[in-house]
Amino acid sequence: MLDQNQKQTNQIKGYRVVGKIRDAHGLKGELFVVLFAQKADWVDELEKLVIITKTHDGASSSSASQDTEQETEYNVTRAKSHKIGIIVKVDGVDHRTPAEKLRGALVAIPEGLLISMPGENIYLSELEGFEAYALSGSEESKFIGKIISFSSNTVQDLAVVQSREADLRYEIPLIEEFIKHIDWKQKKIYFDLPEGLLSAELFAPGKSRLS
Repeated sequence: MLDQNQKQTNQIKGYRVVGKIRDAHGLKGELFVVLFAQKADWVDELEKLVIITKTHDGASSSSASQDTEQETEYNVTRAKSHKIGIIVKVDGVDHRTPAEKLRGALVAIPEGLLISMPGENIYLSELEGFEAYALSGSEESKFIGKIISFSSNTVQDLAVVQSREADLRYEIPLIEEFIKHIDWKQKKIYFDLPEGLLSAELFAPGKSRLS
């Protein structure tokens, strides 16, 4: 089974964005963080996190609005799973008012917490950048493309694969029946897909498959 931790545009060395602060929780500075994966197997091991806030730069001469990102690392005092996210208390945020000012900020955790051990669930983020191949009946493989991101159809996690042949992408369900083999050293994943699935899952970037 695969856990989705959607990668955002923010790149922080050693960290990965996993959610967003929805609101303050209680009166003592706790934060309610909604997770993209909607669960946190790593919450008991969480000791540090980074909060990414945006500040509007009103002094910019550009006609377009400018936002400056600030990344602040915090020590975690306590954390627990809560609904589709976590409740977390960090050092330096001790009252509800400063906690409320962090509403909408992104939260990143150490990447090491998102590496599965043998026998554990695989995190989607571990497969990003892997080359995807489709196996034929003779076990010969055909290159599909590279996994660039992930999506969901509410029932299954989907790998978004960028085709090299054209500016097109595939959405491939990440289910055990389809995943034949994962080559971690070569960063390749082999699928045994039903006939016609790739044609059905082909779409242009930025367009929904249902449009």
